[in-house]
Amino acid sequence: MWATLPLLCAGAWLLGVPVCGAAELCVNSLEKFHFKSWMSKHRKTYSTEEYHHRLQTFASNWRKINAHNNGNHTFKMALNQFSDMSFAEIKHKYLWSEPQNCSATKSNYLRGTGPYPPSVDWRKKGNFVSPVKNQGACGSCWTFSTTGALESAIAIATGKMLSLAEQQLVDCAQDFNNHGCQGMVIASSNLERPSALSRM
Repeated sequence: MWATLPLLCAGAWLLGVPVCGAAELCVNSLEKFHFKSWMSKHRKTYSTEEYHHRLQTFASNWRKINAHNNGNHTFKMALNQFSDMSFAEIKHKYLWSEPQNCSATKSNYLRGTGPYPPSVDWRKKGNFVSPVKNQGACGSCWTFSTTGALESAIAIATGKMLSLAEQQLVDCAQDFNNHGCQGMVIASSNLERPSALSRM
C-alpha cells in the first residue's frame, strides 16, 4: 500500500486534483493559475503565509463568481482588485460602520405626477453613463455620486460626456459640511455652480 502512495500523489498532481487539509478549502491547479495571473495583473506580492490565506480567499470568491454567472441573473460578476479579500475585510477597510442620519437618508422628496416607465437604462440610449471609478480608501462617495449625476445630466443635455474631478470637491467644498476623506452629508453637496468643477 505504501509503495503506491507516491504514484497516487503524482497522479493527483497531474490531474489537477487538489490535495489539502480537512480544515481548509481545496484549491485546484486551475484556481492557482488564475490566482497567479490575477496577482501579476494587480501587482500583488505576499509572504509565504499570507499567500496561502489569500489563495484560499481568492478561490472561494472565484467559485462564488462562477456559480453566480452560471445562474439566471440580470448581471454578471467578475474578478477585480478586491478578489483576494473577504467581504468582512472589505467592510472593515472601506465601509463606514455608523449609519448616516441626515436629510439625505430621511426626506420627503418632491415627485412628478408621471406616468413613469418601470425602468430606464441610460447605457442603452447612448453615451450617457460615465465609467466606473474607484474612490480607494477615501470616504468620498458623495463626490462620486455628485459628479456622476452631473456627468450624466450634461451628457443627456449636450451629448458630451465629461469626466469631472471628484478631488476638487474633496479639497474645495469646505463650507458645506465637508470632512474630506472622512465623508460629508450628501444633501450639502448640491452644487450651485457645477461649472466650478474642472475636468480631469
